[in-house]
Amino acid sequence: MGLNDIRPYKQGLSSPAMESYPLAAAGNFVAGNPVRLSLAGFLIECADAPTADNILGISQASGDIDGSILAATIFPNITYPTTGADGFPNTGDMIPVAIPKSETLWVVNADRFSVAGAAFGDVVPTVAHVGQACGIALIAGNFGVELVGVLIGRVHDVLNADGKSVGSEGGTGVAVVFSINAHQGTATGTTVDPA
Repeated sequence: MGLNDIRPYKQGLSSPAMESYPLAAAGNFVAGNPVRLSLAGFLIECADAPTADNILGISQASGDIDGSILAATIFPNITYPTTGADGFPNTGDMIPVAIPKSETLWVVNADRFSVAGAAFGDVVPTVAHVGQACGIALIAGNFGVELVGVLIGRVHDVLNADGKSVGSEGGTGVAVVFSINAHQGTATGTTVDPA
């Protein structure tokens, strides 16, 4: 559950929609972690390998209610309306979530990319990975992208250290750009009830 494991890749009109949902009592997650809505309509962290009906989007703020993940001082400029003296968000606080749209792209660092799914960083991403189906996984305490398991997205590009495509500019892949094509808003029979 590393901070900003998954980030929106802002290029052109690909910025995600932003919505806020109430935090569940057991909602321990940080910004950059995939989240979902519970049956009661509260925001919680996704499963280790989220399926389409088990991911709503990517949290844009901490849901770490007790400081077990990160210290409160990491988020000094975020004010939660019902936060107590401890400085952490409380149950019911509204947490912003980046919601995938069809054109939304996301990015992870190469050390959060796996081909085999056993460990991140098992291979340097290359242009050969572009177009492959991918999923999100929690491996060794961090969320990232893998090319095995539950496949809910697709790799769109691999970026070099200058932030340019290795396909057209060359270089070593340091980041992977991908889409989330299936989520709670698209899963058949799934309703998103923020109340």
